[in-house]
Amino acid sequence: MIRSIHSAFVWLVLLPVHEIENYFLQPDLLDALSVEGGGAADGHALLLGAADVRAGEWAWRRVLFQQDWREVPDECIERARSLAWEQISADVSAAARTMLEPYEQVNNATGTPTHRRAALAAAIRSYREARDDRERLWKEVEGKEVLVAVADLFGFKGSETLEGHAFRIWRSGQLERPPEADSLNLYIDGLVTHGQTA
Repeated sequence: MIRSIHSAFVWLVLLPVHEIENYFLQPDLLDALSVEGGGAADGHALLLGAADVRAGEWAWRRVLFQQDWREVPDECIERARSLAWEQISADVSAAARTMLEPYEQVNNATGTPTHRRAALAAAIRSYREARDDRERLWKEVEGKEVLVAVADLFGFKGSETLEGHAFRIWRSGQLERPPEADSLNLYIDGLVTHGQTA
């Protein structure tokens, strides 16, 4: 039990991105992949195209991670999944009401309606801030799901194909791996060395 808690703590502290897959969403890498495919070098725009579709779910999962809400109906996440950034940004209040409506019917819902709306609005603001920041968004989106969508935008057969191209680009020296990935590799190498000497 202690080992698993320690592993989870180390993972949270050392992984400066949402998931391992996020390393393949770095805009500079997407720029390089786009240029190789004959497109314009705008990796951030590609990332937005894949991430904005999942904005509602991103905001909903963020608020659930930050809040201790109990007995949340599954319909809330289903509604969140149906809301892309274009719909949310057009009317944040309406989007928040749509996502929260099933939870408002729960008798012992946590907090007040005002508190719940404020918490969800804060999560939506956080997405807005992240999406406008080229150096932030790629680290915070849902890595697995967004990587699949980005690979599809490139016309790859799957995320593994995109990953293969990324490794080739990094190995060739055409582009350096993200410093965040190097930090993780150094830590893992240290664990291996420590394990060999223990």
